[in-house]
Amino acid sequence: MNISDAGSPKRTAVLVAASRALAGYDGWAASLPLHHPGEEIEEHMDLLRDFRHYLYTTRALDLAIGVVVGVAFGTVIRSFVDNIVSPLMSIAGNFDFSELSFAFRGGEFMYGRFINDVIAFLIVATTVFLAVVRPKRTYEARLEAKAEPTVTCPACLSTIPAAARRCAFCREDQQRVEA
Repeated sequence: MNISDAGSPKRTAVLVAASRALAGYDGWAASLPLHHPGEEIEEHMDLLRDFRHYLYTTRALDLAIGVVVGVAFGTVIRSFVDNIVSPLMSIAGNFDFSELSFAFRGGEFMYGRFINDVIAFLIVATTVFLAVVRPKRTYEARLEAKAEPTVTCPACLSTIPAAARRCAFCREDQQRVEA
């Protein structure tokens, strides 16, 4: 037997059968069909390769990270509203509407709790707007103001800086228009 036959299915089956016979193994696994152990590994590798492809092509991993970060950020915002904004609002008075309700044909409608939830939503939305959205817009406006003007290359239609003498994409000389 040469070295290239060392991992073949036939050799593996013979070795497994011999080791079972020598050990006196007669359990239920002895009746299982003998096969090359690498076949299962290849199937698992194909499965892992397909799963990795799915994760990267569908952006499922990005979505999962976004959900985790969103939940963590939601916890921070909720804590800020509960521990800082709500106590500040309680200085003006108690805004608890949870006891407001009415009965209709044997059912009790707790519209006060709904009002409390709407107020809580508005507080959270306002807090997020003032703490995240507004500063982000200001930052982006500053970046846009600092951005240099661009022009379109007439040869390849790529966007290049207005001060460029030559297109970085097609290497075409650019005509300078002096203002």
